[in-house]
Amino acid sequence: MQTRDLTVTSTITNLATFAREQGTTYKMVRLLNPWLRGRSLPVSAGKSYTLKLPAGRSF
Repeated sequence: MQTRDLTVTSTITNLATFAREQGTTYKMVRLLNPWLRGRSLPVSAGKSYTLKLPAGRSF
């Protein structure tokens, strides 16, 4: 599966909603980013994360 990287610099309060907005599912986001531990992604000031997402729409 081809993926794309997305740099996140602000908190994502609901990863399921974020996934839908990105054209994928929460399950796929968790599959590609096994380091995620909850249903949100808190980002501290000055910090960033890189999420892997499917390159195309997955549904």
